[in-house]
Amino acid sequence: MNSRIQIFLLGLLIIVSQLITPNSELYSQDDYVEVKGDAKVDTLTFSTFGTDTTWTFPSTPLTGEVFYNYATSRKRPYYYDGTGWKEFGGTDRYAASLIVAASDSLDKSRADRVCSGSNDQTVINQAISDMSATGGAVYLLEGIYRIGASINMASNIALIGAGKGTLLRGANAIPGLDAIYATGVNHILISRLAIDFPGAGEFSSGIHFNAVTNSKIEGVILGSGYICGINFTGSSNNIISGNIFQWLTYGPGISLNSSSNNIVIGNKSQGSNSGINVSTASSNTILSNDIAVGGYGVAVFQSVNNTISGNNVSSTANYGIIMYGSSANNIFGNNIHDCSGNGIYLTISNGNSYRNNIVGNVIQRCSLGIYLQSFNDYNSVTNNIISDNGGAGGGGGILVDSNNNFVSSNLFYDSAGTGRPITIGSTRTGNYLTGNLITTWPAGYNTINDASPTGTTGTKYFDKAKITLEPGVYNQTIPTTIIPTGPTSHLQFNSINPWTPDNGIADGKSPGDILILENINTGPVTLNDNANMQLGSASRVLGQNDTLTLIWDGTDWIETGYADN
Repeated sequence: MNSRIQIFLLGLLIIVSQLITPNSELYSQDDYVEVKGDAKVDTLTFSTFGTDTTWTFPSTPLTGEVFYNYATSRKRPYYYDGTGWKEFGGTDRYAASLIVAASDSLDKSRADRVCSGSNDQTVINQAISDMSATGGAVYLLEGIYRIGASINMASNIALIGAGKGTLLRGANAIPGLDAIYATGVNHILISRLAIDFPGAGEFSSGIHFNAVTNSKIEGVILGSGYICGINFTGSSNNIISGNIFQWLTYGPGISLNSSSNNIVIGNKSQGSNSGINVSTASSNTILSNDIAVGGYGVAVFQSVNNTISGNNVSSTANYGIIMYGSSANNIFGNNIHDCSGNGIYLTISNGNSYRNNIVGNVIQRCSLGIYLQSFNDYNSVTNNIISDNGGAGGGGGILVDSNNNFVSSNLFYDSAGTGRPITIGSTRTGNYLTGNLITTWPAGYNTINDASPTGTTGTKYFDKAKITLEPGVYNQTIPTTIIPTGPTSHLQFNSINPWTPDNGIADGKSPGDILILENINTGPVTLNDNANMQLGSASRVLGQNDTLTLIWDGTDWIETGYADN
């Protein structure tokens, strides 16, 4: 007889000896122990050796009967309490729920179930099924669990590993496989384990929630091989927190499809194809994630009322945050940097993006800071810090190629770029600019490039004192117009040779625009009274450091002050 069984029987006999009457009789065999008392029979029987499917409990048990299950993954005693078979607690048990060991776990004696190293999802799914009636936790000990089909979650179940040491790995590449799948359930937890499918084929998702509510995924490490790391479809009121996505070959780390009121917080994506995808979804919060990817950082498709806040985003080959036909979303407090595309991009693909708030972001070293493409109207762009975008090759700060947007109180600085801090598209109307500050911008590019129509339909400028720009310096000998299309408020002439502008200056954008002209060269600059510039005399000759102040009345530039310095 097996020594462990002998020890078990000895302990059982000691216990039973304390219960039986003095007249009891004891019979024992290698496979059967029977203790008889006055009015009841306590019997110990053994299951056959073999797999989990080749045993059954005794069919007509007596109250108090003990059954030792010797099947592959169990090997523990049960007792019959008059209504059903109950499992003994056991001295090696560390949790009230079920413990599953991998084939290579260090101490399998602690486990309720032991996997074989092939199709281990069968053992895990059985443990989940056994717990599903009352709910509870299934603990996976450290080791590699090789799965060939999905692990299927049930309501009120927690699947908890031992950290990175608990690894779910596909035995072979199986296209379309979700490593962990949950559908139509609620109140589940997946925590502290790793998933890695390094095979050549594509898997559908590391974890897939379909119509799941009030659940949480935390502390999971997802490796290569997925179309999506964590994929939500039609799921709401869930939390995705503290997960790590490493080198996902396909698709985003997290995808929220037709899902609402979820919180995605504190996750980290390193070197994957893309970061977070939100599609036809609403009222989700994307908060404090660290995203450094090859594709886009955060992409929002035809979604409303989502909040993207406090994220650290970089992209080596795409955009930081991009919105496709999405409205009433809040993008605030993000650090977006080192993107080969735009830092924040509202595109007309899949529809127009309206009424979005872009507030308090820091955008650095992208090809362009913020781009509002055609017909993405009624957005607010305020209190952003935009610097060093585009490098020496161009780019710039904000490009508004749409209508009726509000651009206010942004700070711009750039040490090398050849793009403008703010550019307004040539046919765009109704945009409002106020209180923006441009500093440390390369000479000749530190003005607002406004090509929108003049008059009431063009760009509106308010709070004139606060839109004063760093001086724009012009070196042209005989320019056609000596002020560009934007509302430059301080223009310095640095002509190599003395010259006289032939056509005056371009029109202002709105009544009340202030313009200060200054000659910083040793040679004189002559300004003539003409059709759009009404001077106090026929002409003004500006010597070195002389200034001329003008105001736009809606029709002409009117001289308000001249200083001969």
